[in-house]
Amino acid sequence: MIPSVNTLREAVQYVIKNNTDAGYRPSYFIQDTSCSDRELPGRCIKLIHSLNALNAVYRALEKFPEIITLEDFIVRYGEEWGLPSETISKAQESVNTFNQRWPNRV
Repeated sequence: MIPSVNTLREAVQYVIKNNTDAGYRPSYFIQDTSCSDRELPGRCIKLIHSLNALNAVYRALEKFPEIITLEDFIVRYGEEWGLPSETISKAQESVNTFNQRWPNRV
């Protein structure tokens, strides 16, 4: 179940804490989201559309299928946060793939 958050920044912080608590340190994600709140939506949009970022998520899920991803939050809250529909669709596509490969993940 995806937790309730109010902002994109809260979602990013949750992903970092959740992943770290599970034993995975999302260094690439931490680095890319270390920015101002004003810059954060653009950074997250880039991450959702990045093949390198997606591959990093796959590698993490292989070892830690219980982690929550940015994609999970974007699917649930992206429209509310004013993110572009193509980004939300891309996140949904990724989440669908995650859930097929790891059916018990969230």
